[in-house]
Amino acid sequence: MATIASFVLFRSTDATVTASPSLPRRLGAPGVFTPDARHTPIGAASVVFTSRAWRLDGSEFDIALTGLRSDAYRTLPESFNSTAGITAILSPNGTQLAVENGIVNLATGATTRLPPDGGNYRHPEAWSLDGRYLATVTYTQPDFEAPETFGGAWTSPVTHAVLSVVDTSDGHETTIADVDMTANFDGWLAAFSPDGTKLAYQSGNRIVVVTPAGAPIAAFAVPAGTRIAGKGAWTRDGSALAVVAERPCGCGRTYDARWTLTTLDASTGATMGTAYIVDGVVAIRILGWTHTGRPVVATYDAGTAADLDPSYQIVDFRPHSDAGIDQTGLYMSGVENLDNVFGTRVLVLAAAGAPQVLLASSSPGAESVDVADDVVTKSLSRTGHPPLATFDHMVEGAAAVLFAGLVAAIIVLVQRLHRSRRRGRTGLASGS
Repeated sequence: MATIASFVLFRSTDATVTASPSLPRRLGAPGVFTPDARHTPIGAASVVFTSRAWRLDGSEFDIALTGLRSDAYRTLPESFNSTAGITAILSPNGTQLAVENGIVNLATGATTRLPPDGGNYRHPEAWSLDGRYLATVTYTQPDFEAPETFGGAWTSPVTHAVLSVVDTSDGHETTIADVDMTANFDGWLAAFSPDGTKLAYQSGNRIVVVTPAGAPIAAFAVPAGTRIAGKGAWTRDGSALAVVAERPCGCGRTYDARWTLTTLDASTGATMGTAYIVDGVVAIRILGWTHTGRPVVATYDAGTAADLDPSYQIVDFRPHSDAGIDQTGLYMSGVENLDNVFGTRVLVLAAAGAPQVLLASSSPGAESVDVADDVVTKSLSRTGHPPLATFDHMVEGAAAVLFAGLVAAIIVLVQRLHRSRRRGRTGLASGS
C-alpha cells in the first residue's frame, strides 16, 4: 500500500503537452536559439531556473523558463539580476515572474517596475495563492569600499531591510516591518498562508505572523540557525509552518550537511508533526505540500569532492565569528551565489526511506529552481524534453566534427603515402 501511495503523490504522463499544469521530470540548459521571453512570451511557466554554466560569453545567472503545460523554453537576460527561487519567484499560476525591482508578465513580455523606494534594490519573497499580493524586501546598501587593511569578506554590506506587501492589482504598497539583518536571506524569509489572510516572516530569531495589511496575529522565537523553510512553508490547512535547520551530518557524504525540516504551530511555535531529513546537500527550500501532506522541496546539490572549492564553508543559518564571513555573520552566501552548487532536484520528502524525485536537471542544467504553486497543487508530471542545441552540445558537436575531419585527413594522407610508396616500388622493379 505504501508503494501505491508514493506512486500517486504525483501522477505521471509521457505526453509532451498536458491539459493541466505539469512539472517536467527533466530540465536542461536553454538552447542557443531559445527565444527571449520579453519578445516571444511563453504565456505561463511551470518552472523558472538559473545556472552559471550555460553561456560561452561568461555571463552568469541568465534566467530560463519552461512552459506550464509543455516543454517550450524561454530565457531572460542576466540584466534582471535574479536567481530562481531566491530572487526570481513565479506567481502561483505561472503567468508572472517577480524579479529584482519588478514583475515580468509572461503572457505579454512586459515588465512592471517595483522601484526600491527608500532603498537601493527590492527583492521578491512570496506570492499570495491568488496571485494578488507580493511580499518584498527593500534593501539599503550604501556605496562601500573596504579599507585595504580589512581582511574579511564584505559580501553583504546591507544596513537596512524593509518588508512590504504590494497589491499587484493596483500597485498599493503596505509597509509591514523593518527586518533584523542578523539573519535575513531571500528565499527563506516569508510565506503566505493558503487562504491569503496571513503572512509569516522572519526577523532575527523570531517568526512573526501578520495580516497582509500588517495587523499582528502571532509571534514566537525559534532556535538560532532555524529559518522559515521557504515560500511554501504553510501547511495546506494553514495551521503550521515549516522551518529548516542544518547540522553536520557525519554520515560520510562529500558535503557534510544534514538539513532537517520540521513544522511549528503557527500560533505558538510549538513543534508538531513529522521531521524530514535530507543529507549531503548544500541547502533545501520548501515549494509546497502534496495532497497527502508531504513536503515538496528544492535541493541545492553539491558536486563531487573535486568540484568543491577547497576553502568552502558548510552553508547554514547559524552565526559565526571567524574570518571569511559576511557582515551578518552567516555563511549563506554559498546559496545566494550558488557556490559549490552543481545541480538541483525537486523532491517529495518521506519521514522514512528515500524521497520521490520529481525533477532532476541534466548537466549543464539548473542550479536553482522555483516551481509555480499550481503545478504542485495539480500533482502531475510529464517527461520533459530539454533543448538539444545548447552551447555545450554545439561545442561538443563542433569538436566531434573537427575530430572526425582530422581523423579523415590522417586516413587520406596515410592512404596517399601508401600508394606513393607502392608506385615507387613498382617503378624500381620495372627499371631493373
